[in-house]
Amino acid sequence: MEGRWPWVVEQLVMLVVTLVVLASILACEVVRVVLYVVGFVRQSVAARSEVTVLIDGSCVVCHGLRLFTAYRERNRGSVSFAAAQGSALSLDPGVLNVLEREVGGDRQKLLVKMHAVVGDDVVTGHAAILRILDECDAPYPCLAAVARRAAPAFLAEGAYAVFSRNRHAWFGTKRFSLGEDLHHDIHEGDKFRQIVREGIAVASAGVLWMTVAVLPFGDGKKDGTLQQTARLFVAAFLFFAGQALLLREGDNTTVSGKKGGGNNSTTTTTTTTTAKATTTTKN
Repeated sequence: MEGRWPWVVEQLVMLVVTLVVLASILACEVVRVVLYVVGFVRQSVAARSEVTVLIDGSCVVCHGLRLFTAYRERNRGSVSFAAAQGSALSLDPGVLNVLEREVGGDRQKLLVKMHAVVGDDVVTGHAAILRILDECDAPYPCLAAVARRAAPAFLAEGAYAVFSRNRHAWFGTKRFSLGEDLHHDIHEGDKFRQIVREGIAVASAGVLWMTVAVLPFGDGKKDGTLQQTARLFVAAFLFFAGQALLLREGDNTTVSGKKGGGNNSTTTTTTTTTAKATTTTKN
């Protein structure tokens, strides 16, 4: 039994770290949705990649971080990801030189900790994650700055080590292809669709919370603070639901247009073929 206590403690630490990360992301996403709606958050295109991140190509969490970053990059293309497995890494020669200086020939080090190459420097572990957040939409750079100041380095590094050791056991493994470039597939319209989905989720949760847990125990005033807050959540839900309907209508119109274009093309081809056949018969 004594031998199991370290494992139990590590699993509890893993649970706490996971919950803290999820809570931080949830809070940041609520703020990000609001900032996007008011026009504060917009995406541009980076001239070149600022950060190159080496991740475990079979790690579900690492792949999730890759997708997470692709949808939240402040400048599209500023962060690129590559799998750490394999001896031949398709990376920029400058990045390879920096990694060789950092890890030498021991590629296993790249799987123990995440490595982010920024110019001639390499940051690892939790510092690499914070560096990625610096390249994301607001308020993630603020979260990174607060984490650097508020969390002691030894505590953050210890939490990262526990998470790194247990990520495969908790979240599983899957072989991902990192050769595809997500930056060309995710544009401002895709980000807006994601914002609408998250806005609906947040507003729905707010309406449900106010309806079930707050208003039944309120003061019953028609225009009290609680009632105004509930109306705000309802208005937010209606706004995002309306945006979702408009997006769906736009997608249906686009699909119909493509189908119509295809039919017109087919009709034109058929007409041309018929005309040629008629001319041949006359001759």
